[in-house]
Amino acid sequence: QSARRRQEQEMLSSAIQQSARRRQEEEMVYEAARQSARRRGKDAVLVAASQREAQLREEEQVQAAARRALEDGMLSAASQQSARRREEEEMVAAASQQSARRRQEENMVYEAAR
Repeated sequence: QSARRRQEQEMLSSAIQQSARRRQEEEMVYEAARQSARRRGKDAVLVAASQREAQLREEEQVQAAARRALEDGMLSAASQQSARRREEEEMVAAASQQSARRRQEENMVYEAAR
């Protein structure tokens, strides 16, 4: 009887130890899974951050290109305006020279008539 009791106690003790080992192993697996999830979470955050950075860089490049195009357009418009102004000034100068020649001719005709 005492041998049977001792055997039962040993079996019970062994079962308790096995259960404790299993619990410890499960906790280690769970902790490893938590760390892996934490790493994956960090990785996901890093990936999202780098994607956002790339998106911002792309937006900045688009804005810079738009600014350059606008500035180029403004320069082009300014140079066109300048060319038009030069043409108008040349036309005014030509008209005033023509007018001066006409006056001169009229004066010569007037003088000849006198």
